[in-house]
Amino acid sequence: MIKFGLFSVALIISMYTLSMPLTIITDIDPPAQFYDKQGRLTGFGIDLVTEIQTRVGNEDNIISIIPWARAYDMIQNQPKVVLFLMARNKQRNDKFQWVGPVLEFTFGLYGKSESKLEINSIADARKIRSIGVYKDDVRDKLLTSMGFKNLERVNYNLQNVKMLMNDRIDLYAASSISFWVDAEEAGYKPSDIKLVYAFHSVQAYIAMSADVPQHTVNQWNKALNDMIAEGVYSKILKQYYPTASPPSPAITTFE
Repeated sequence: MIKFGLFSVALIISMYTLSMPLTIITDIDPPAQFYDKQGRLTGFGIDLVTEIQTRVGNEDNIISIIPWARAYDMIQNQPKVVLFLMARNKQRNDKFQWVGPVLEFTFGLYGKSESKLEINSIADARKIRSIGVYKDDVRDKLLTSMGFKNLERVNYNLQNVKMLMNDRIDLYAASSISFWVDAEEAGYKPSDIKLVYAFHSVQAYIAMSADVPQHTVNQWNKALNDMIAEGVYSKILKQYYPTASPPSPAITTFE
């Protein structure tokens, strides 16, 4: 019988983990990730990640589509997970490793264009009857941390628009660069929805679990920086977010 000491077992486990392929996951959140009319997975995040994979020689090219709540659980509890796109904040900053930033935008509360609601503060927003959020998304987490008790959680973001337009909720939390896509994907016009109150600015990244080797994180960041320098990143950004600007330098500390 072959016997292994504790050190040997730990070394074998460590070597096995290092040799494991990356598990690359995302959710459906157009125009970052969505299926086109031909059923092909596409979008800003998809194009960005696949271009990085090509540049670093990564062959773990199967991107799995998983609802956000489950995907977020995976990156916290399973080895060598890559999840995109993820907003970076105080609660997440030390849990993961980061490639980016790749997007910068503002979170806001959006209502029907004819809405008479007036919100001038977070305190005002807490008094609204109901606000739709994407379950366990950063907007859900952020508003929950601010003491909101009036959140209606859904498993797919487009449900928020449909609930809003059918008067089942008063507002929903969306981003400044994609609310119009939410509207169109749900069968409405962007002009049917308006910003009622902006509450937070954020940068989004490609997130990697803590056990991903540092050299892998560095490779992905170098590939992204090369894409920015060559104009490839800008081309991808403008294709999916025509009005968006490249993000400012990474914000790495949070109060």
